[in-house]
Order: sequence, then structure tokens, then C-alpha cells
Amino acid sequence: EVNSELHAWLVELGIIKGKPSQSGKGGHVLPGKFLANLASGEGFVDLLNTVFDRHGVKQRLTAHSGQPHSTWTQVAKGLHRLSVELDDAAVVTLASGDQGLAIELLEELHTVYQHWVSQEAKKQRRPKGRRAQPQQGPNSYARPGAPGSGHMDREKAVREEHSRRQAENIAPEMTPLSKERGERGERGEMRV
Repeated sequence: EVNSELHAWLVELGIIKGKPSQSGKGGHVLPGKFLANLASGEGFVDLLNTVFDRHGVKQRLTAHSGQPHSTWTQVAKGLHRLSVELDDAAVVTLASGDQGLAIELLEELHTVYQHWVSQEAKKQRRPKGRRAQPQQGPNSYARPGAPGSGHMDREKAVREEHSRRQAENIAPEMTPLSKERGERGERGEMRV
């Protein structure tokens, strides 16, 4: 049984068709064939290949029918692309056909997928070379010239001084901020 959001995602990707029957708890019951494919790892191979195709990721996974350990090793490689790590023990457990763990992994994959898509969309919208940090503007908490915003001028001065010293190859000097954080060693590295 899975929640409505996960069910809708699987339908949207074309992994499952139609609307499976609902249980009394408000969740959706997944088709038995899909659950069997999921537990064997082949369902994850199909799911990940569909996700990669949809988002232009040049990675293709191969299911090894009758060889669940090889299939789950492929799944682990695909999940790594989405920053989900399966250790060897998890691969062995999943290869044994642990359906509960497979469903748990499916739920985790859905959550990670949502985050991954969000991050990819941000990368697409952000002009090349622009930082992800918020820029100062009319709604910023630290506007230049606003009362109490002197720290911005100090920060700019520190950056300019650092750049000048780097250009002249001068060792960094202790600043009040670096004194609070620790002392610099002979070669400029921080010691705490």
C-alpha cells in the first residue's frame, strides 16, 4: 500500500496503468505483478530508465532476468546517480526478494526524485556563472544603506583585502573573525 502522491507519480511515469483499488486506509494497493517486478529489481530498472529518459540522463540500466543480485547491482548504480546509496548488505537483502524493503526504497526514491527534479529545475533557470545565493534587493534583509547593514561593507572590504593579498601572494593576516574561530599556523592554515 502506498500513498496517493506516490501512486500518481507511478501512473504519470507510465509504470502502472489505471487506478488500482484503494484499501480502507486511504492508500493505494499496487498491482501484484508490479510488486513482484519491484521485489526482483526489474521494476526499479524500468522505473529508473523511465526517469532517466524523461530527464535526458544518458544512463541505461539492464535487468538480468533470473539473476536478482546482478539486477540489484544495476539498480544501485542507477540510484547512485540520484544520490541514493545502497551498500552491499542492502543489495543482498533486496536480492533475496524482501518486498517490504523494496517498497520502502520506492518511497525513498520518490522523495529523492522530487528533490532531484527541483534541483535540476533550479540549475536550468539559473544563468551560467550565477551563484545560488540570494542577491540583495528590495526584499533583502541586508540592504546597503539600511540601518544595521554595516556588516555588508565590512564583508566587502574583507573580500577585497583577501583578493589583493592573494594577487600579491601575501600570507593572510589575523582578523577579528579568524581570531574567534582559531589561530593561523605558520603556513596560514587554521588551527582550532
